[in-house]
Amino acid sequence: MKSLLFLTAFILVHQFSDAQGCVAIRSNGGTCTMTGHDMEHSDQANKFWTVAMNNRYFKSFRHFVGTEEQKQRVAGGTEVINRVFSTELSLTRHFNDRWSFGFFTPIISNGRSSLYEHDGKHRNSTSSFGLGDIRFATYYWLAKPSAGKKANVQVGLGIKLPTGDYKYQDY
Repeated sequence: MKSLLFLTAFILVHQFSDAQGCVAIRSNGGTCTMTGHDMEHSDQANKFWTVAMNNRYFKSFRHFVGTEEQKQRVAGGTEVINRVFSTELSLTRHFNDRWSFGFFTPIISNGRSSLYEHDGKHRNSTSSFGLGDIRFATYYWLAKPSAGKKANVQVGLGIKLPTGDYKYQDY
């Protein structure tokens, strides 16, 4: 029954979804882990630090109008090319098997080249590199991780510091 319900929901969502027409990618995140929950379940065994590095690379060059791809853009060399490479360094303190506190530092490199946005004859490129917005967050697992390994939900609350420069022009 659950499988049928999930399949029906998936088909309905898929039926009404369209291409966005803009680059829709989040460059960081994805650092949620359940590290250490197979350890002994004493308070002392669940107090530890986690150091992690998360890398993402994204390249976009295809163009869509609604659901139709404009293949002539790539064939004619008029496509806009976006490249994003991000690294996020994180340090997380686990207080017990449910509570943790994290510090996240993103380092981001962006590049964009286009022909039509400028003179139409020469491809122009811009790029940027630097520190993104640093985040602090506290996390809590809703179900006790030792109770079951099939599913769990983690909620968090944090602060994002404006350490990135959204007005950055080029380097």
